[in-house]
Amino acid sequence: MIVAHPGTQYSYQLVNQLERLGYLYEFHTCFSVAEKSWLNKLMKFLPHSFYNKLSNRIIKGVPASKIKKYLTLEFKTVSKLRNKKNNPEQILMNRNERF
Repeated sequence: MIVAHPGTQYSYQLVNQLERLGYLYEFHTCFSVAEKSWLNKLMKFLPHSFYNKLSNRIIKGVPASKIKKYLTLEFKTVSKLRNKKNNPEQILMNRNERF
């Protein structure tokens, strides 16, 4: 099964259970990190406050090879969200459409 979700919400729990049951083929998302990946090991060297913000993007029990990331889309979205003049709902809707 292929699961695609641009954000976090509860998709990680679904993906974890599908992998545990042997049904997961791939997970497509903007940004997530496999628990046992080199990226997660590298992230642990970040300042604690920054790592905590990213920790909700760590997926346990799913190999990195099954996680397909769209990092450019996520970084563009986050940078637009930082500008308080922008409408967050519109930005997320645009990201979801592009995803």
